[in-house]
Amino acid sequence: MRGENGPTEALFSLSLAFLLSLALVVPAVFVARVPEAQAAINSRITRLIYPTFGFPQLVRAGDTFTLEFDFRQDVPSNPLPSAVSGWRVTVAGTNDYTPYSADLPVIGYDLGTSLRWPEGSGRSVYQVYRVNVRVPADTPPDLYDLTVRVNADGVPITDSQPHSLSVVREWKSDYKVIQWSDVHVHDVKYGVTGFESTAWRERYLHDARYLKKAIAVINTLRPDFLLITGDTVFGQRYLPEE
Repeated sequence: MRGENGPTEALFSLSLAFLLSLALVVPAVFVARVPEAQAAINSRITRLIYPTFGFPQLVRAGDTFTLEFDFRQDVPSNPLPSAVSGWRVTVAGTNDYTPYSADLPVIGYDLGTSLRWPEGSGRSVYQVYRVNVRVPADTPPDLYDLTVRVNADGVPITDSQPHSLSVVREWKSDYKVIQWSDVHVHDVKYGVTGFESTAWRERYLHDARYLKKAIAVINTLRPDFLLITGDTVFGQRYLPEE
């Protein structure tokens, strides 16, 4: 309720809604095979620059793909290591109670310009490592976290990206796509003059509840892709007094 606590309750609602939005997942295959625990997942782009959380790779089980690894961490003046060895690439599902985890065989690697970052991004004008990896044919279809381990001048380096590799069994001719836009979690416009309908007042008071319901509906529809096209939360520099 919008009662005596005001900003405190508003902050609580916003925080809860944000956490629920992070919990959005697509349905996954339950597979009871867990070799080694996946490394801590870093959502920031540092060395593993493709695929990423925001630019994932879609690949068919049994096929190969090329990941990109930037030892310079987007600083062209940083030196490249003189010796690189021991590439290891692993995946781990995060949507299951018993997540699948496995190594992906590394086919080879080379040094060249990025094939994924556009001109003007900075990373397209200097060399990165391009590592060719095979996804085993028995890999269950799922959305995976990707972790890369490598030795650079004898120093072990690990980097990862969450939800960055989507494995499918076969390519399809038709895909189900859901667009999610303008959710405006805790938008202060709702519930004020001009937005006085019951629906708007209820949404203002129960953003977290409605967001959770929307996530449940999307998961029930089992889309192949979910496009989030902005305005998920209402950003502001201060909380309203009421």
